[in-house]
Amino acid sequence: MSQQVDIVVLDAAAANAAIDELADVLADCVAGGASVSFMAPFGQSDAVAYFRTVIASMETGGTALIRW
Repeated sequence: MSQQVDIVVLDAAAANAAIDELADVLADCVAGGASVSFMAPFGQSDAVAYFRTVIASMETGGTALIRW
């Protein structure tokens, strides 16, 4: 079975608008034991802080945030 996947490159404004949702997903992944370079305890506020650094880097062109 084949699925179509849409790949979207978020800009800093879009990432900032979605920061709570992005942080929720990251915190949930870490809580579930996913190997995503973070270790428990790691909560939603930690994830928000992480995405704030990502967004700052996006604003200077140092990082791209891609969602699918």
